[in-house]
Amino acid sequence: MPADVTLRFQVHKQCSLPGPLVESPAGRKLESEAADGEWIVVESSNDVAGAARAATSRMIDLLVDRWGFSAVHAYLLCSVAMNLRFSQVVNEPIFTISAAISKEYSSCEKAFLTRK
Repeated sequence: MPADVTLRFQVHKQCSLPGPLVESPAGRKLESEAADGEWIVVESSNDVAGAARAATSRMIDLLVDRWGFSAVHAYLLCSVAMNLRFSQVVNEPIFTISAAISKEYSSCEKAFLTRK
């Protein structure tokens, strides 16, 4: 389909990424996407479940490394708020899975803090 697309790339010279990381802007219109925008990690494998596990693991790592979540809290958040999506299935035997989480959750680690 013909489309006009605007892409912006930012180089983080001191940051190593194990795979693609996408930041979607706020104001998305699809029902399955967050209005606040999303953080999306992408993984491919010849095993669909393996790609889903890898994408989930990378999302947990992103929440821990970038926003200071504990691993347990990041895992819990992913279990209730992360969306796994089939991104590509036509290049069999390779499948691509995307894990997306709304930006609204990137600052909610304080919700997990225990009160004294």
